[in-house]
Amino acid sequence: MDSRQLTNLLSFIAANYEVRHSTGARFKPEFMQKLLLNKFPNLTEAQVKHILRIL
Repeated sequence: MDSRQLTNLLSFIAANYEVRHSTGARFKPEFMQKLLLNKFPNLTEAQVKHILRIL
């Protein structure tokens, strides 16, 4: 993962945190997994699971 992808991933995590913090709503894990894999197709299953735990 290059620095641009990492920056995009961190922005994605921050945006999801902001939504959860401001509205109290959470996305379903299945939806988040699909969204992550569409946006970052190079992520492995373990990486996706770890990111979902962070979110």
